[in-house]
Amino acid sequence: MEQRIAPADHPIRGVISDLDGVAYRGDTPIDDSVKAFRGWSERGLPYAFVTNNSTKSAAQFAAKLSRIGIPAEPSQVFTTISAVTSLLERRWPRTTPVFAIGERPLLEAIEDSGYHLTDVEPKIVVLGFDATLDYAKLRTSVRAALAGATIIATNPDVLTPVHDGYDPCVGVITAAVAAAVPNTKPIVLGSGLN
Repeated sequence: MEQRIAPADHPIRGVISDLDGVAYRGDTPIDDSVKAFRGWSERGLPYAFVTNNSTKSAAQFAAKLSRIGIPAEPSQVFTTISAVTSLLERRWPRTTPVFAIGERPLLEAIEDSGYHLTDVEPKIVVLGFDATLDYAKLRTSVRAALAGATIIATNPDVLTPVHDGYDPCVGVITAAVAAAVPNTKPIVLGSGLN
């Protein structure tokens, strides 16, 4: 990552960065990025990270960054997990039944926000990346959408980069639900980056 000096009349006041493909690729640090973030940390320049990846918590991402040599605290990492819980808390009472497809950090965050995860008549369906996606989960999502549930997707990406190529991502699940229930209008939280 090439560091550019801002003109004196436009000083850099902070940095917001993506994670995968910028700070690291998989588990491999991107050396120039590590150097840049260390330099910014030493100079006291604030920085934060944003990601549409819902497979890890902010604390897990911060730990990964620290392991590869980038000083980071959980408070510097903003994920679609926090976007999901923030949206739920702003729009629906905690008594609203929620069904979620996703990895443990997403599910735990929803439960920690006070929502009950269930596959029985959910009023909200959250779609996140899920390495154990199966037909039963997809069926529950489609049936909930048919019954009028609100669909929330953590990101629109149809592919996600992995060490040996690409795997299907959340956009594929969202497309499947939308194909089965064309009048559903999913709320998509994270931007497509892949």
